[in-house]
Amino acid sequence: MTRLNLIPLLYIKILSIKNNLKTLSKEGVFKFSFLLIVAFLFLVLDYFFFYRVIKYIFSLEDTIGSILILQLLRVIFITFLSMLFFSNIIASLSTLYISSDLELLMNLPVPSYSAFIFKFIQTLFNSSWMIAMFGFPIFLALGRIYGMELKFYFILLFLFIPFAMLSANAGILITMFLVRLFPVRKTYQIMTFLGGIFAIGLIFLIRFSEPEKLLGRKVTDDMIVSFLKSLEVPDYWFLPSTWATEAIRYSLDGRYIGTYKMLWLFYATSIITFAVVVFIASKIYFHGVIRSRESNSFRLLPDGLKQNGIKEKVLRKNNSIRGNFLEKDIKLFLRDPTKWSQIFMLLGLVVIYFFNIYNLPLDTFFLKNLVSFMNLGLAGFVLSALAVRFVYPAISLEGQSMWILISGPVDYKSYIWGKFFIFFVPLLLISESLIVISNLILEVDSYMMLLSVVTMFFITLAIVGLGVGFSAIYPKFRFEDPAQVSASTGGILFMIISLVYVGLTIVLEAGPVYSYFNYKVFYRNVGGMWVYFSYLGIVILSIITAYFPLRAGMKRLEKIEI
Repeated sequence: MTRLNLIPLLYIKILSIKNNLKTLSKEGVFKFSFLLIVAFLFLVLDYFFFYRVIKYIFSLEDTIGSILILQLLRVIFITFLSMLFFSNIIASLSTLYISSDLELLMNLPVPSYSAFIFKFIQTLFNSSWMIAMFGFPIFLALGRIYGMELKFYFILLFLFIPFAMLSANAGILITMFLVRLFPVRKTYQIMTFLGGIFAIGLIFLIRFSEPEKLLGRKVTDDMIVSFLKSLEVPDYWFLPSTWATEAIRYSLDGRYIGTYKMLWLFYATSIITFAVVVFIASKIYFHGVIRSRESNSFRLLPDGLKQNGIKEKVLRKNNSIRGNFLEKDIKLFLRDPTKWSQIFMLLGLVVIYFFNIYNLPLDTFFLKNLVSFMNLGLAGFVLSALAVRFVYPAISLEGQSMWILISGPVDYKSYIWGKFFIFFVPLLLISESLIVISNLILEVDSYMMLLSVVTMFFITLAIVGLGVGFSAIYPKFRFEDPAQVSASTGGILFMIISLVYVGLTIVLEAGPVYSYFNYKVFYRNVGGMWVYFSYLGIVILSIITAYFPLRAGMKRLEKIEI
């Protein structure tokens, strides 16, 4: 019965994907092609990185190499298991309870458990495809170095399916119980926050273990033993990550009987737990969906924002429009834990950023100041990445409540400039802190410090202006996840232009820095008026990059329709 009801649902989903591909616009084709190229480059780099690491480990003594490979597999599988677990909780909240097609699905003449299984499959795919893509090059490199046959890769495929399914069973079961106790939106925000904290911990674990030490020429046994201890992870017998590690170990040793036993254990456990999840879902899932619908009356508006609240703030005459929007945006930020997780993740990356600079082997004036100059470009790229996540979605996140702003007595010039300053001040503080602290660590001279601070001011000015302008030119008011706004065609175009701008700025500044290095290191004066023209060019380029998108965004808002 389940199969007869499930197949039409899957067929409809396949037809939907097929029709979406057929009706792609030019912008859609560009976006899809760009993402394919980026994914391909990522897979290639992922493969070569792990090929080099595994090949080096394989070249060590038999005992040490085997132990290190086993530890590496344990780390990989426990990491994948944890990521899949958190990903399934977050994805299932969105797919099972927040998705826009739930109303249609629940009104179809199919049992509720069939709808649940359909959503289960969708959640499983959404949460695991990226892990599969990231893991494929790792095990391809492992198989090539060990000279494994084609059978090994089929075993990996059949191993990943129950591995991902067990994570989905656990994650979705926890989600259903959480929704019975707490509102869906708040649960989604809190779990996203916890997922961000987990990601920070994972990044710290990898970075502070200093794996680059094993790639040096002088590697002692003590260094290897110390690194092995830092890679120790839980290997309890009941964890799927332990089963997966054992299955791969049996295959690498040529003992396929042991591998088949582990596969049998995987499939038996995943099928039994799936049956338990479906049984529990038949009792509580439908009621959870009804509860999520009842508490979701303002779903199209940004979280924590109600129509009357916006209207009162927009129409308040005693205070400035810009001040009202500033107050609104700050309150929205404080009410959204998903943004807190991104801030914590940013702080974690900043700590690692400073740690990397501190560990650089620099002992000359030339190298320190050269790294400072290169660091300026890197900080610009980091700022572009932050802007595409926070600045570019600024206007789109108004959602369907944008009609209130359009119908109210709002000065679009004040609105746009208000958005600009809301993001300019905090991003300027972040970018200048990165530059100043890293330069203090590098012990650069006063010229490079002043040049870096002034240049970063103009880079921040340009990128924030570009981001707010593009946010108004390419708004996306209908979305289920704010990340869809950043990944839209306008977001990709903004990212490309901002990176090109940062590159041009560094190129224009390379001349004056070259002239300064010649004077300080070789005592040669190769400067001239062209140095000042380079500085002027950076200022003009930054103002143009910021001003014209902002102006175009103001005109676009005057003509916009919701």
